[in-house]
Amino acid sequence: MYSVIYDKIWLDPRFNSMNDDGKLLYLYLLTCKHRNTFGLYILPLEYACADLKWVSRRCQDGVKTVSKQSLIIYDTATCTVFLTGVFKNYPYQNSSQILGAMRILQSMPRECILPEFVIALEHYITDAEQEGGKKRQAEIWLNWCKNNTVRGRCEDGLDNSNSNSNSNSNSNIYVNSNTKKTTKKQETHEEYLQTWNEFATKHKLTTITKLSATRNRSINLRIKEGIDLKAVLEAIPEQDFLLGKTKVSNWKVDFGYIFANDTNWLKILELGFKHLNNKEGDKQDEETYEEREERYKELLK
Repeated sequence: MYSVIYDKIWLDPRFNSMNDDGKLLYLYLLTCKHRNTFGLYILPLEYACADLKWVSRRCQDGVKTVSKQSLIIYDTATCTVFLTGVFKNYPYQNSSQILGAMRILQSMPRECILPEFVIALEHYITDAEQEGGKKRQAEIWLNWCKNNTVRGRCEDGLDNSNSNSNSNSNSNIYVNSNTKKTTKKQETHEEYLQTWNEFATKHKLTTITKLSATRNRSINLRIKEGIDLKAVLEAIPEQDFLLGKTKVSNWKVDFGYIFANDTNWLKILELGFKHLNNKEGDKQDEETYEEREERYKELLK
C-alpha cells in the first residue's frame, strides 16, 4: 500500500527532539505494512523488531521515546498502536474512504478500539470542515466506535504516563492519561419505531404498528454496524426518489428497506439516490405517479 508522509514532520519540534531511534521508529509506524488509513492497528513489538532488525529492549525504548512526545499511544495489553496525528495530517477525501476504514475497524477486536482513538475521531468531525455526506458517514463511524469501545487503555507495561505532557502545545492528541471511556446510550427498538412513525407521518410514508422478531433481528444487526437512524432520516427528504416524487417510479422508502441489510441505509445516508432527483421545474411541470393516480380516480367518479 502506498504511504504518504506529512512533509511538515521535519519541522515538528516533538519529532526533532527525539533521538535517531525514536525518529526511525515513528517513520516505521507511519509506513509499515501493518498500518491502515486511520492509524489504529495491531502491532506486536516482535514484528517491529524483526522489520527493523532491533533487539527487544531497543524497540521498547523507542516506543517509550515516541509515546513521550504524544505522537503515538501504545497499549501493551492488546499490542495496539494509535498514531495520534492521523486525522489532522491525513484527512479523508470522501465518504467512500471513511466507509472503507469503518469496515476495517469493524473487523478488529473490540478491545483494540482505544478511547483515545474515539476522542480523536470526535475532534476530527467537530473541528474539520466536512461536506454533508462525508460528515454523516464519519458520525456513523463515531457512533459505532462509542458503542463498541469496551475498555480503557491498559496502563501497565510501557509507561505512557508522560505521553501527554505536551497536551497544551500543538499536540495532535486530544486526551489525557486518565480519560474515561464515554458511551452513547443506544436507542431502544421502541424508540426506533416511534422515530420512524413520526417521520413517516410527516412525509406520507408507511408507518409500522409493531416490531416482529424479524424486525428486531434486523435492528440489532444495523446497530452493530453503527446505524444512526436520525441521520438516515434527515437524508431522505434530499432524495425525491425515496419519497415517490420522481417520474421514474412512485415507490417510497419504508422501515423494512432501511433495516433490510448493511447497504441500504448507507446508500441513503450517502445520498445515493440524489441523482434521480427531479430537475428544477419538473415538480411543477410533471405529475408524479401518485398525482396521476389521484387525478384518474377523480375522472372515474
